[in-house]
Amino acid sequence: MTPPPPTSPDSSPHTSSEPVDRTIHEHDGVALLRDLPHDGLIAGDIGVAVFVHGDGIAYEVEFSNPARDPRFLVLTVEAGDLLKLQPRGRPGRAA
Repeated sequence: MTPPPPTSPDSSPHTSSEPVDRTIHEHDGVALLRDLPHDGLIAGDIGVAVFVHGDGIAYEVEFSNPARDPRFLVLTVEAGDLLKLQPRGRPGRAA
């Protein structure tokens, strides 16, 4: 029996040769990278970008908040506090 080929920690069967677009566009899913305690959000909460300010300096993001009132929040969040989510198993948009 032939042993499996060696893998590196960075290798993944789902990698693509196409570059991943990290630019956030309207309707993209995003994850919050830091807590926003005043708004009841924590790092890792997921939202959808609904408006892009300027050249992407900040975004209006809609967060679902089912445990509190209001159930949905739309907040202005700086670009550095967000991570664009990529579709699993599909390459990101071309840059």
